[in-house]
Amino acid sequence: MKRLDLKNILHGSKLPSLILYSFTAVTTVVFLAFFLVGFDRPDAEHPAYNAPQFTDLLLIYGIVVVVLALVVLILSIVLSLRKRQKITPEERLQRRIRISVTSFAFFVAILFLSFSSSSAIMVNGKVFDNIFWLKTSGVLVSTSIVMMLATIVAAAYGMTRYYRKRDRSVDMEDISL
Repeated sequence: MKRLDLKNILHGSKLPSLILYSFTAVTTVVFLAFFLVGFDRPDAEHPAYNAPQFTDLLLIYGIVVVVLALVVLILSIVLSLRKRQKITPEERLQRRIRISVTSFAFFVAILFLSFSSSSAIMVNGKVFDNIFWLKTSGVLVSTSIVMMLATIVAAAYGMTRYYRKRDRSVDMEDISL
């Protein structure tokens, strides 16, 4: 029987997969608890609506995940700044491209924020008129539409890979003759 070597797990390539599997398991348990346990309980204030029993758990889990992601981001930035070495011109170009893409994405988000609607809407019989959340929801909807379109374009481009490869191989055969 193979023994579990903790040193190999923590320093090897198994740690990211262990974290991924753990995160997936905890997420699955939290969402199953939210959707399957006490989901059909009527709300105390509005009996026509359901009040899931584990709503607080789901909200706290979401906040914990966001905080952990921010901690990992800050830790990654600090560690990469500590390990900085002289970089080649190619790496400098890659960093400039990364900064350009990030700046463009930030500009698009600001653009979506400025053009999103802030007019009041009716939600569950109540008027919802908080400008910040109306603008934020507009940005999220606009961004998700753009991401879906980008996904469709990327999938279409990936589906044409076979044809592009075949055309390139045909052109190479013509050149070699």
